[in-house]
Amino acid sequence: MSRNDSRDPSIRRRHLVLTSFVALMTILSLFSSARLALAQDDESTPEQSQEVAPGTGTVRINVYECPLEYRGDLYAEDCGATGMSDVSVRLTDLSVQEVIDQQNGADIEAGFDDFATTQTDGGPGVAEFTQLNPNQYTVIIDLLGATYNFASYCSDSDTGSENPVSPNDENNGQFTLEDGQNVVCDWYIIPDPDGTVQREIETGVTATGTSEPTLEAEPTEEIAEPTEEQETIAPTEDSETFEPTAESTGELGGAADGGAITIDMRSCPDDFVDPRSANFETFAAECAEGTDGVTLRLTDSATQEFVEQVTTTESNNTFGGLVDGTFTLVSDVPGDAASEYLYCVADGGDRYQKEFDENGATTFFDMTGEQIECSWFVVPEDSRGEETGGSLTIHLAACPADYLGSNYFEDCHDEGIGNSPFELEGPAGSTSGTTSIPESGGPGLLSFTALEADSYTLSGGPPGDFGTVFLLCSDQQTNEQITAELDSTQASLDIAEGQDILCDWYYLPEDASGEPTAEPTTEPESRAEILVTLFECEPRADGYAGLGFGDLDDACTETLNDVPFRLGDVGAPPLTANTGVSGDGAVRFFDLLSGDYTVKPTLPSELSNVALYCSIDGSNSVYQKSLQNGETTFVDVDGEAIACSWFVSGEAEQPAGPNGSITVREFVCEGDKGTITDWDQECTAGASGSGYTLTSGDGAASVEGTPDTSGVVVFDGLANDFYTLEQNDGTWCRATAEYVDSSSRVIVKDDGNTDVFLFHCGDVTSLPSTGTGADSPSGGDDLSGSTTFLLMAAVLLVPAFIMVFWTRIREVKQPVATESDDQNQPTVTENGMFRMRFR
Repeated sequence: MSRNDSRDPSIRRRHLVLTSFVALMTILSLFSSARLALAQDDESTPEQSQEVAPGTGTVRINVYECPLEYRGDLYAEDCGATGMSDVSVRLTDLSVQEVIDQQNGADIEAGFDDFATTQTDGGPGVAEFTQLNPNQYTVIIDLLGATYNFASYCSDSDTGSENPVSPNDENNGQFTLEDGQNVVCDWYIIPDPDGTVQREIETGVTATGTSEPTLEAEPTEEIAEPTEEQETIAPTEDSETFEPTAESTGELGGAADGGAITIDMRSCPDDFVDPRSANFETFAAECAEGTDGVTLRLTDSATQEFVEQVTTTESNNTFGGLVDGTFTLVSDVPGDAASEYLYCVADGGDRYQKEFDENGATTFFDMTGEQIECSWFVVPEDSRGEETGGSLTIHLAACPADYLGSNYFEDCHDEGIGNSPFELEGPAGSTSGTTSIPESGGPGLLSFTALEADSYTLSGGPPGDFGTVFLLCSDQQTNEQITAELDSTQASLDIAEGQDILCDWYYLPEDASGEPTAEPTTEPESRAEILVTLFECEPRADGYAGLGFGDLDDACTETLNDVPFRLGDVGAPPLTANTGVSGDGAVRFFDLLSGDYTVKPTLPSELSNVALYCSIDGSNSVYQKSLQNGETTFVDVDGEAIACSWFVSGEAEQPAGPNGSITVREFVCEGDKGTITDWDQECTAGASGSGYTLTSGDGAASVEGTPDTSGVVVFDGLANDFYTLEQNDGTWCRATAEYVDSSSRVIVKDDGNTDVFLFHCGDVTSLPSTGTGADSPSGGDDLSGSTTFLLMAAVLLVPAFIMVFWTRIREVKQPVATESDDQNQPTVTENGMFRMRFR
């Protein structure tokens, strides 16, 4: 008798149950393996995207602005009263180095990444981040690092103990957040437009202009009566400094500890050199005579109150007791009889040249107690030179010994050579000059002006017996290279009527053997330019919401001059120039090396941005640039000529009721997200086919809208509020907005319009299967090999499932994994729509 024949029925039943259980475990194991394989194949569901429960920690960033070129260390006392609003703040769990690598194009994903814009209500500019898990976090303050210096301090807001941040002197810094900890960070922003303070930090030497004449004045609040010795001080041949004589004072505002502007006015001789090619050293050396009888008028721009003083040869003029504000200073020197040149020093810093407007006035902006000392030079009409004709400007620089490279601009341009004579010979005879190096460094400079159209010979620089020369000349208006024949240290070139030519003269010294160390073999890399023309649109109640370039170009024809534009380049000092310097409403930044450039205007308070459109190399194809915090970035500029129309408008009288608006602008991108470097240029305006829902901050009201064929839809009649924008179907790969809060809500303020730029990459038009991003790479209804194997295994084991049910295995429950809300992708809401995340 076999054992099977004698087995009890209950035993057989238990055996069957055990067999079925093993089969079930096999299927579950295969199912788990298949899910793991699919997860590894699908980039949209990485391991780090699994849901993480919200934390309880918070981080508050307070942003303050310090006085211009602030050198102290009492930040809370000296800077704590001035908060900065509309500053972009990023909080991420990437390290500082990873952030830098990411900004340089590295493909680095953050587990946590959020953005906020500071808001101020009479105190600091505040950005807050909540529900944070314990981790190391990096703060990034989104300002041009070349224009500002930084200081920061973080602490536990509950205990007051320091929470170290590293580094604490940059726009970014990393610190550790413990579980449930509340951290507050104070970030102090120090404007440093000329890089003066930064150079002091790097060299350890305070800039005092030691290589050139300085104005020496007693830094006391009260002006002492002149002593006999002071009254007899005069420049001598051995002296390189101006010594101010007694000072006559006049007050405007009566602030006991207010600011002061001291003017030392000097007249230049009749045989003075052309002042347009002179620098401060030349003025100081040759214009020693005091000026008598000139009336100076200082006007408070806020109240239009003014005070006048008359210059004398015995004393300087001081306007003291100045309240905080902006002041305009003008003299009664007739513009047709003389020209004026002004150099100033604020609070003992570096000397800088101030400009005069078309009315002969110069403006001191936003004074807050500064002690400013200025040298004012009056040049007689006969010495000014003709304003017509062409010009030739020389940049003289030395390359390193044994230099064998060809990138002259980067390797040599900043190694200036001063006190080097040049002679220019032309139809009117010969004229000579000597190069000088400006305070900010760079090449030796020399200009010849008022040149008639003809052929010229330029000779000079270091002797040719000890080195060779590489010469590159270009037209400053067109940036086109011109022909200049070079023979040793003599160049021949033609100058056209009114043409302005710039020549980079690079000196290559010989080595010890007396042989030339380098022969130029290749042309230097091409230079780029960015030309911006500012147009002021008539105020309209709708703020020109939704209009394209053609409409704006027709409606906004008035140009706007004297508006400062700043060009920022990572690792280099910023450039600043006013519109109108390159034509009506225009400013041109030229001779630009390859790189990324950020452009931002300082608009008058009554104006706001409407739109920005650009073209490249004279093309008729115009594309729109996105704006964030009033600035835009040009990516990978490399030799292009970029021309832009920047439209702004004032506030119109608004009818009763809410009048703000949000304009959605869609762009279609052919490439994948990871291949796009310049979103504005590589993507084309167009409709994705999706509709959108806009919901008010309290969730009480919502409205639907669908973009037109150009990808534009306007939600108007909006109150000033925070709005949630949701995409009804499809997905997107990038979203930006000019005004957005830390929760990615679009902000409407001042009854104005806010543009939202949405970019759609490749063929991404259907809802993803999860709330974390686009569909899986397999797409459509295709099945992967892992999925096919799983189905085959399930079919083969169906009988086992039947036996399980027969043996009263009634139900098997398995948990369903929940996908995370990826910070970098849309969030699916309860109604199936997408919530934007802005970056």
